[in-house]
Amino acid sequence: MSKKYEAVIILDDQMHEDGGTVFIETFTSAVGELGGTIDKNESMGRRQLAYPIRKKTSGVYWHSFMQLAPDTVSALRERYSLDQTILRLEVFINERPERYSLKPDLPPNASPAADGPTPTVTQIAEREAEAQAVTAPPPPAPPPPATPPPATPPPATPPPATPPPAAETEEGDLKEMTISEMEKKPDTDKA
Repeated sequence: MSKKYEAVIILDDQMHEDGGTVFIETFTSAVGELGGTIDKNESMGRRQLAYPIRKKTSGVYWHSFMQLAPDTVSALRERYSLDQTILRLEVFINERPERYSLKPDLPPNASPAADGPTPTVTQIAEREAEAQAVTAPPPPAPPPPATPPPATPPPATPPPATPPPAAETEEGDLKEMTISEMEKKPDTDKA
């Protein structure tokens, strides 16, 4: 019973001047020797690596969709494990290849020069968002902002206490007195 797999292959771009097409042909025949079939090979082109692999900073990426028996996957990995022209070879189980394919309308083994540069996942998402924005109805207008409630006046403060009357000193200057002093002072103005 064969399962669907996908392989991501990063090739040394300095050793594969042809963009890896000769390598992919040998990879396809190796999968055939193991009893599998290649559904599609996609070239993702030359790209910068996120981090150096064996002191290389760029590589040629290939994405391959295939059907293999589960027990032959390890044999495929072992076959290419010592190949110095391969920077990475990762094989994954792929139950939904139509979801992950970057170019579903291309025939298998398509030439990378014939179809132009592969759009990135971000570019594909942007195109889908633009298409949805064109077909979607405009969003409803937001409700007008609510008017703020009328401002309430600040609470009334009690009037300031009036200072006690000033008393004159013997020199004629005014002196401030407290209420208790005023009660104790004899009334000298009456006479």
